[in-house]
Amino acid sequence: MKAHPHHSVISLVKEGVFVKCLAPMVRFSRLPFRVLSRRWGCDVAYSPMVMMESFHQSQKARDADLTSAPFDRPLVIQFAGHDPVVFAECFKMVCTQCDGVDLNCGCPETWVNGQGDGSALLNKPEVVADMIRQAVMSIPAGGARTGGRGEKEGEGEGEGEGRGEGAAGAGGRGEEEGEGEEMKNVMECAPVSMKMRIRKDLRETVEIAQRAQAAGVSWICVHGRTKQQNDSEPVNLEAIKAVKEAVSVPVIGNGGLMNMRGVERMREETGVDGVMAANGLLKNPAMFLGYESTPSDCIHDWMDLSCKLGMPFQFQHRHTSWMCWSGHPGGAAKRAEFNNCKSMSSAIDYLRSNIPPPSQLALQMFNNIDAKWSQSTSSSTPSSSSSTIMSSQL
Repeated sequence: MKAHPHHSVISLVKEGVFVKCLAPMVRFSRLPFRVLSRRWGCDVAYSPMVMMESFHQSQKARDADLTSAPFDRPLVIQFAGHDPVVFAECFKMVCTQCDGVDLNCGCPETWVNGQGDGSALLNKPEVVADMIRQAVMSIPAGGARTGGRGEKEGEGEGEGEGRGEGAAGAGGRGEEEGEGEEMKNVMECAPVSMKMRIRKDLRETVEIAQRAQAAGVSWICVHGRTKQQNDSEPVNLEAIKAVKEAVSVPVIGNGGLMNMRGVERMREETGVDGVMAANGLLKNPAMFLGYESTPSDCIHDWMDLSCKLGMPFQFQHRHTSWMCWSGHPGGAAKRAEFNNCKSMSSAIDYLRSNIPPPSQLALQMFNNIDAKWSQSTSSSTPSSSSSTIMSSQL
């Protein structure tokens, strides 16, 4: 269940992979769930949306907003904001520690749009293009935009050791070492991408995508709904197809994907290079492997990861509730019972009584991971950063 290690969307597409992505979700696409998603079928996982202004200004915000680890790859870090200079600075802070830096042009939340961020940026395509251009131009001359960390032998594995949190090195690693050899290859490590919603006018949707491509974006994710539409409304596959046909960079389709039938339909009707799912993966992290509901081994894997990597109980509990009983007969009653569990220990006891035990294959996987973590952490010096989980490789 391993993902393609240390690859960007660009390099995966070049290798002929139909790329499957975990969407950026505030509060929920955190480290443990990103690791789980890759183990159960995702190729690339996005961070939660990070507000670039606070991230740029505050170390405290960086530590709170973005927890990662060397084995948390392939990782795309998504920023929301509207200042081209700040976006470029944030890009430089994280570009050596991830496999892509994404500009959020799709969040429909009122509080985000009220600041001129998220899908509100679609009203200003010239600003979107300038933000992408500023990030791309922040790389010193000679930076190759091939987008493939995995394309150069030996890249990625060694660089991950001891790096830890995606923002732990923030504070201007790009500025301090920008003239060095590492920064010459930054665009291989972290291309700039964009996630957008569609406009009511299809021509405006296509124009935004084309402007982004001209500015240097490496791939575009298109959610096939407008910012006014909710999740219950149908996805406009024709709009996604129009963007795919209008640009030469890879296009990732997004919206309403709850099973592999929906994935195959989107692929066939739009010609996209990959897909991105949010709610579908929350309810079934093994969706991309063809499971109709979350297998019990995946639930045990989730409990193991969330305990070892750390996650607030309220979020761990909600993840588990979605995974276990979404769409199951009698699921509502089971969820109500599970919601009475007020601690991790009581939740574990309930699950032991209500789902099958882990298979021998799952237990072997857990033991292998524990052995790798123990071996790696015993041979490395732990970081003093509270954001660094461990210096190890899955």
